[in-house]
Amino acid sequence: MKTKIIIFIPFILFLFLYSCKNDSNTVTPVTNAASETWKSYADGDTVNGGSWYLYKKTDSSKTIAGQWKKIDSTYSVTCPFNEGPLSITIIDSTFLISFSSTGTATNSYLPPGFQTSPFLLKVSGMGTQNTAVGNYVVKFYATSWPDSLFGFWNANKQNGSGVTH
Repeated sequence: MKTKIIIFIPFILFLFLYSCKNDSNTVTPVTNAASETWKSYADGDTVNGGSWYLYKKTDSSKTIAGQWKKIDSTYSVTCPFNEGPLSITIIDSTFLISFSSTGTATNSYLPPGFQTSPFLLKVSGMGTQNTAVGNYVVKFYATSWPDSLFGFWNANKQNGSGVTH
């Protein structure tokens, strides 16, 4: 009986090590296959807007990160966002873009203790080659903040390729 156990244990160990070595279910990290940087302008001026970083992953999913800001005489709002889902639909030489992202906004014009708010930013529009236009709405959830800000944007591609075309 001892001989069978001694033979059985190395056999099980061999099967375990072999299956770990040839594991076909390992997860391959998703990396960026393409990226583009866009500069956006909100509501017709060069002060408002921000930078957008568009990514196409190796699994063909698309994400966006960046910052949106809006400044006027009563507020200075900055909304940084990371890894939001991005939708790009290409029709001939035109593309449709939409994304929504969340994060924590900062309004430096408010008193301490009231300067931050969770936000939801929704953007949609269309573009061709290196320019795009559309509209935005940003919803704030802190009670001391406005319910939302909205308007239009235009953007120019700064560098990169492979995401919008």
